[in-house]
Amino acid sequence: MTQSSEESFVIKIIMKYNFIVKEGATFAKKKAIVYGKFLMNLNSNIGEITPNDIVKASIPVSAPTHDYFEWDNTIAGDKYRLHQARELINHIQISVVSGRNEKIYPLFINVNNSEHKGYNYFATVLNDKESRDYILKQALQQIQTWKEKYKNYSEFEPIIKVINNFKIKQH
Repeated sequence: MTQSSEESFVIKIIMKYNFIVKEGATFAKKKAIVYGKFLMNLNSNIGEITPNDIVKASIPVSAPTHDYFEWDNTIAGDKYRLHQARELINHIQISVVSGRNEKIYPLFINVNNSEHKGYNYFATVLNDKESRDYILKQALQQIQTWKEKYKNYSEFEPIIKVINNFKIKQH
């Protein structure tokens, strides 16, 4: 993919920047500076970095990112099993066939609103107004996040225009 002159300009002037926390982060805003500098330094020392590189570099207690990670393997093991459970429930779908038409749905949908906290069978969510509204709101937030992430790519301008004009039909 070739870069437009606008994208080349952005890359050249990016040497002056601030670290900010993305919504949903599990660390404080002020840690973004510490963690961001550490990650930039790691990248300049070894080039492309992987999660494994970050964990290895964070092992020393003196590493700025050491406090971000859970080093007690008993606790980390429990957290990893919870992560595996989320992976399991998020990766099972259901195929609904009606005549010649087939639609694929997630078997369970994560709803975390005032009435529900957890995963629920997809048909239950689709038929519960509060849960359905929550999912629609969440989807719109994800679309906006995608738009913000890719707004500087000229190739996505047609998609971003559609997003800007999109309105949800009320049922």
